[in-house]
Amino acid sequence: MNFAEMSDADLAKELELINLRNEKYGPFKEYWGKDRVLTIQHLQNILEKRPKNSKLSCKIPALDNTLDGFEAGELVVISGPTGEGKTTLAQSLSVGFSDKGTPLFLSYEVTLSGLVERFKNSGNLPPLVVPLSMEKEDTNLSELQWLEERIMEAIAKFKTKVVFIDHLHYLARMKNLSEEKNISFAIGAVMRDLKRIALEHEITIFVIAHTKKSEMGAEMTLYDIRDSSFIAQEADIILLIWREVEENMDDMKEYTENAYIRIAKNRRLGKTGVAKMLFSNGVFLEKQERPVVV
Repeated sequence: MNFAEMSDADLAKELELINLRNEKYGPFKEYWGKDRVLTIQHLQNILEKRPKNSKLSCKIPALDNTLDGFEAGELVVISGPTGEGKTTLAQSLSVGFSDKGTPLFLSYEVTLSGLVERFKNSGNLPPLVVPLSMEKEDTNLSELQWLEERIMEAIAKFKTKVVFIDHLHYLARMKNLSEEKNISFAIGAVMRDLKRIALEHEITIFVIAHTKKSEMGAEMTLYDIRDSSFIAQEADIILLIWREVEENMDDMKEYTENAYIRIAKNRRLGKTGVAKMLFSNGVFLEKQERPVVV
């Protein structure tokens, strides 16, 4: 606008608006707090000066190759039908991660003795926490606050970089009792809390999620996860596990030693696929074939 062509009254109004704008936004020109807005170039310079977090290998080549390992700050969901290997897959992964700081395994379903039994044959006994069988020292803490403090304790004592939580729907029910009216919204809230914890403490969190009821041995997709829209939205990686079945002489279905892991979501690289696995001595091992990447 040409100020020379404005009337005295219009000019006075325009100057008043400029002064009000300067009063409103002027102080932010000198704001240099830690949460200030940064240019991409400045952010890149900061990141280059930070020590690099090496990617974590789970020692299952099909997963490591397709995902290029797991990174600190990532939230990974493991899902599959009841009894087909979700917890066993978590255990198998935790053994692979054990050379990068002791993994933390928090289970809300398996007993203390059951957890020890699961891990003792693998030669890897991570710090185990079972909330349902332990009295909390600080009863004022919410379940997620308590969980975060145990994670911080594991980082301090055992240099933990990977945390397994079994399972998501238990945490959502606990949150739903006090804060949310709808379990699906509670799922989304818990997922966001876990993502924050992963980023803030620079760890990788694996959380087990239940599926809808499905036929024994049925191939899994994202749509089979209970409350899948909220889970798929917040997760960085989603792994789906299911076992192969066959009919025995009595025409009854039983599991074979074959299993499958579908990489159903891979936010970082976009690669997905299915890895063929072998269930042996209580853990999953990769077969020779590599996943079909799509």
